[in-house]
Amino acid sequence: MSETKRTFADWIWSLVGVAGIVFILVAIYMLVAPRFSSDPAREALENPTGAAQKLWKGARGKLAMGDIEGGLRDLKQAVALVEGRHPVYLNDLGEALVMAGLSDQAPPNWLAAIGLRPFYAQPYLNLGKWRDARGEYGHALARYRAALALHPEPVPEDLVERVALLLGQFKERREEELAKIRKNLRANPADFQALSLLVTAELTILRADEDADPTAGLRLAFQRIGESLGNLDELVRRQESGVADRPDSVVDRAGLGVALLLGGHHERALEVFTTALELSENDRISNLGASFAAVLNGKVEDERIASVAKGFRVNVAAWLSYGAALLERGETVEARKVLLTALQLNPSLPETYRLLARTFTGEDETEDRAAALRGYKRLGE
Repeated sequence: MSETKRTFADWIWSLVGVAGIVFILVAIYMLVAPRFSSDPAREALENPTGAAQKLWKGARGKLAMGDIEGGLRDLKQAVALVEGRHPVYLNDLGEALVMAGLSDQAPPNWLAAIGLRPFYAQPYLNLGKWRDARGEYGHALARYRAALALHPEPVPEDLVERVALLLGQFKERREEELAKIRKNLRANPADFQALSLLVTAELTILRADEDADPTAGLRLAFQRIGESLGNLDELVRRQESGVADRPDSVVDRAGLGVALLLGGHHERALEVFTTALELSENDRISNLGASFAAVLNGKVEDERIASVAKGFRVNVAAWLSYGAALLERGETVEARKVLLTALQLNPSLPETYRLLARTFTGEDETEDRAAALRGYKRLGE
């Protein structure tokens, strides 16, 4: 495989946010952990002239003077004083670890910083650089795009240039590779990987109307995939024939469910997936399809929506679907946690930011809402 194909394949895999399980566990923990408590760590956070702040400022000075060991030591102490609850300290600790030649220890700090402040651009930029240095250009591009979307003006020129370069490299192969995936899905609608990749690929480039309902982005993604496959009626008939010939075939039933889902027949698709799961309750494509169909059919109380997202930990589309269902149910706080998990998996989807903006409704959350909408709008440009 040529270098161009390798890098594009890396980009394709980045669409579903494939990341180390350690990173995901750290991210989820930081999303659900209490941010503050009545203890010395809170005092350290709230006191800008306290010991932690002095250590942080001293560390920055030492790092600037080339005292990497001293700066790293002070940053670790500052982070310890606030019990890992300060996003800037965590971000800078990650940067110091890279400077000390300990780059593999840096990403958990950046992910933790994002968990505390999801619209803080610098950790995304650092994660992009870390991935870039490892040749993981698709993953790097996703993080760079998030940094570009969230960075306050002026945006660093080198970031703009790097994003443009990577986009240019991938654009040459993108449509060709997506065409192959669409061909595979039409030949086998029960292809779990193909469906997952295409849904997330569409979510990467589409932008639902800001005020549309929470499921609009997912509905639009399936509509666009269906249109790209052409003649869905013929595909449905083919799958129906397969089910008639092989009534006990989970693959044929799941494929029929996907064909119906792509054609907008959400209610019937849900019925077909449910029947397939009676034949094999652990079938991956039937579980994923049933989850999507339930959300799009308005059955947002369906327990499968949550279990599928948690079962397919790195499937960002499943997490987005779960977040949309929670918003439809009015469970804003829980929706925010779920959508922040989706953001950790792949921070370059406009739909994630659109839905997150809806979770910031308090008077003291206007800044977060504005940041989320800024990300949504910039990523859709």
